[in-house]
Amino acid sequence: AERLDGSVVVGGDNGGGGCCTVNSAAVLTRSGALDKSFGIDGRASLPTGADSAVTAIALQPEGRILIEVGAGHMGCWSEDLAMLTPSGQQVPGFNSRLGKFWDSLGFTSWMGTMFVDGDGFGLVGYGLDDCYDNQTAPPATRVSARFDSTGTLRGEPVRASAAFMVPSLAFRSGSDLRVVQSDYLDREPMAVSAYSFTGRVDAAF
Repeated sequence: AERLDGSVVVGGDNGGGGCCTVNSAAVLTRSGALDKSFGIDGRASLPTGADSAVTAIALQPEGRILIEVGAGHMGCWSEDLAMLTPSGQQVPGFNSRLGKFWDSLGFTSWMGTMFVDGDGFGLVGYGLDDCYDNQTAPPATRVSARFDSTGTLRGEPVRASAAFMVPSLAFRSGSDLRVVQSDYLDREPMAVSAYSFTGRVDAAF
């Protein structure tokens, strides 16, 4: 993700695989050099899970950095978020506030997509209660929620029971948000659909 000064925020892992993966974020200057002032000696630690990897990076208007990390192993899949200051420090209380939100909904894991929402961010996806095998779509609750950049919930989340689908892209469509998703099960042809932030399915898609 490119910053206003031309530097670029990047994320990745150490290639450890399985239990030994370590995820980090860094900043490259316009000349491609590692910015040693970012984080600790040029790196900021990110959430780490089994077979995890950085899946998305987004920049807030004030320069904070929102990073999504996906993890999955033996049917237990989840997404985690980190919010860093422009200098690569963890935003105080972000993880605990977001964790309390998921706990209040009774989810053990969440899979979805993030998007920048003004000076905050939004999440659209599915909360899960348990792990699942590779052939059976689990029972899920579709959730859409908006937060400020500290991880504090804005308004009430939108919830609905739904068949489990994998959100793959969220983008603005006029004043609304459109989420394009594909089905979970590996079948031909793949089913793709779209819905709004409130869960309204776009039948014309």
